[in-house]
Amino acid sequence: MTMKKKRVLAAAITVFSLLAQSAGAEISKISYDDQNGEWRILGSFPNAGKRKAALEILKPGKTVNDPDAYAYAAEIPVNAYGAFDANFHFNGESGEYLFRLGAGGEVCQRGGDF
Repeated sequence: MTMKKKRVLAAAITVFSLLAQSAGAEISKISYDDQNGEWRILGSFPNAGKRKAALEILKPGKTVNDPDAYAYAAEIPVNAYGAFDANFHFNGESGEYLFRLGAGGEVCQRGGDF
C-alpha cells in the first residue's frame, strides 16, 4: 500500500472516530499463529453490514499522527450481520501493536502482542 493510500486510510479512520457513536462495535478476538505467521481478528460492527472495514495496525509506541506509524493497513469485509473474521500476515518487531477498525461511522481498537 502506498504512503498516500495509508494517509487517506488514516484520515478516514480519524473521521470515523469523530463521528463514532456507541453502538456496540467491538474487536472480540485477536490471535496470532506463530507457526504460519498468520493473524486473525474477529468482531462486529452492527451498523455496518455488507461494507468494508478499514483495518490499520500501528507499530508499538506509535500514534496515528506519526509518519511511520503503520505496520499494516487493509480493508476487510463485514458480512450482512455486521460481523467480521479476517486472516492476514504482516511482519514486525516484537511489541504491543494497536489494532484499529473503522466502518459505518464507528471505530474500535484493541492492543495485541507480537
